[in-house]
Amino acid sequence: MDIATLSINMDKDPSPYINEFRKQISSFEHLLNLNKQPEKLIRQTMDFLLRYSNLDSSIPSVFLESVRKSKTMKLKNALIAANLTLTYKKLIKSRDFIKLVLDEVTDCPKFIYKIKTIIQESDQDIILEYYNTGNEKQKLFCYFFICFLSSKYKLNLDKFICTGLFDNPKVRKYCYTYFLETMDMSLLSEDCKKYGDKLYKEIVGRKDEREFLVYKMKVFVLFRTRFNIKNSVMPLALSMIDPEKPDVKDLMNVIVDSVNKEEVMNVVKIISETFCSPFKDDDMICYGLGLMRGIYIKFDKKVISSNFDDEDTIDDEDAFDDEDTFDDEDTIDDKNTIDDEDTIKCKSNDENNLFCETLKECILNYVECFKGLKNKSIAYAYRSVINVLKNKKNNGKELAYIHKKLSKEEKREMYAKKYTKEERKELFTRKSKRKFKLSKKRIRKNKK
Repeated sequence: MDIATLSINMDKDPSPYINEFRKQISSFEHLLNLNKQPEKLIRQTMDFLLRYSNLDSSIPSVFLESVRKSKTMKLKNALIAANLTLTYKKLIKSRDFIKLVLDEVTDCPKFIYKIKTIIQESDQDIILEYYNTGNEKQKLFCYFFICFLSSKYKLNLDKFICTGLFDNPKVRKYCYTYFLETMDMSLLSEDCKKYGDKLYKEIVGRKDEREFLVYKMKVFVLFRTRFNIKNSVMPLALSMIDPEKPDVKDLMNVIVDSVNKEEVMNVVKIISETFCSPFKDDDMICYGLGLMRGIYIKFDKKVISSNFDDEDTIDDEDAFDDEDTFDDEDTIDDKNTIDDEDTIKCKSNDENNLFCETLKECILNYVECFKGLKNKSIAYAYRSVINVLKNKKNNGKELAYIHKKLSKEEKREMYAKKYTKEERKELFTRKSKRKFKLSKKRIRKNKK
């Protein structure tokens, strides 16, 4: 009986055709054992067996073995997809399918998002086994699922997550991204501090390429903040800043993120000497002013971010110095209701305000020399710093932002992006009317 007829009959009642169905299983195994495998016939039989896969308990093992017997990549992919279907049907265990992918697929990371839907907490042992013994691609695949299982099931896999920082380049790159974008550092145990120290030694050794070195510095800042590590990568980051390199923004963020209250005054002084000298290039001066702006924003929580333009703001120290007034009765009632915790908070706020005021005066002393300069980029960077220090307003620009005059092509591009066709038409009409009015005025003047 051919497959099509058998399938029609089994749809009505499969029980009389169990023996015929088992013959098809044997036929499927026989076709796979041939030297020249008839792919079309194998796939037809495979689809038929999948349709009634719950009728025979031997099908899962037959399908798992079929992948190892396949001789072409096209057929192998089809058989792996069939095994995935059986896994969805709960006929194949998720760990068996994961092992199949790791053993039989050369580019196993391609299956990451399919396996995400089936992997279980109990599969961590097979993942850890292949992570320790596998090749480069198997390690990357397993490292992804170490991070995934750790976050999904709250497993204690800190050790394996942190060792990824020192693995092969592909695992390291993914590890850096995971730490910078996803990792909750508060979940790391105190034992993980040693990985931060090891990372610092590698950074100081400077054996990596610049790209990896910057990644390591960004991750080390996270370890330093989490474990209060005394070592700092800030001097190295300062020395690496180069306007011609694309990683200026990352290095500036490393400097701002790594600075603490104990060293901030010294850091501001170093930035002033390194970047904010009138004899430095314009870009370097702008970077220095951007760093000072970022450092002050980090410590003063009163600074408000907005999208205003620093060119339109007024340099006025007293613009935002209005004092709140209270009635005497309200003040007395408030004082009576303050408890110990509120008192501690008030003291810490007073200390922080005093610290911010000192930092403000320090930065003002260093940037005062740029007041009134006609250079557009430096003047804009200077106003950005002043608005943060005096007016508690941040323009929201990146630390490495440099304000430069737009070329005609850039202006056209901005114009094209900003306005729709109807809006451009309306603007053109307005300009035409204005020109007409001006021309009439000129005619009147000429007549007089």
